[in-house]
Amino acid sequence: MSRAEVALIDDLDLVGRAPELRQVLALPSRWAKAKDRLDALDRKSIAIARAAYPTMARGALFVVFFWFGFVKLLGQSEAIGLARALTARTVGVAHFMIMFRALAIIECLIGVLCLIPRMVRWAIALLVVHMAVASAPLVLVPEMTWQSALVPTMTGQYIIKNVLVMVAACGLLAHASPRSEPASLRSLSGITPR
Repeated sequence: MSRAEVALIDDLDLVGRAPELRQVLALPSRWAKAKDRLDALDRKSIAIARAAYPTMARGALFVVFFWFGFVKLLGQSEAIGLARALTARTVGVAHFMIMFRALAIIECLIGVLCLIPRMVRWAIALLVVHMAVASAPLVLVPEMTWQSALVPTMTGQYIIKNVLVMVAACGLLAHASPRSEPASLRSLSGITPR
């Protein structure tokens, strides 16, 4: 405690309470230490999440796409009715099975490609095409996707949640290194090829 602080305590006739005041005056330094610890924890958490994101996103996209595609290939998907209605409105119901199986194979392929870092661009390209097809029922089959204006059915909600899939895919692409960047520069900049 500085001499000025002690003088102030004396002037206020609070000498008897000096130990309490010293503790109160010490609080800012305790808060500063706690804030420093929280800031360090924050930085460490962000670094861990940043390092883990590509692997976690690859795994999550694999699980969703491969699993849902495989279930479609087995003929066990709940999406079959929606897919049939979409096919009837677009290419015709006669082409339903081939289109449904093609979609299932593309989903499985997207899942597998997401696991291979160098194939992320292909996975994203297929994913964009897939998302266009998967989102089409919102416009082409509104009776199955909307209860009323801006109120989706459960099926509509299932489709709309694909926004998160696209965000995860964009994040994965954001972690990829540019193809035009020489390998020597990637290693110097700390960017690993993905």
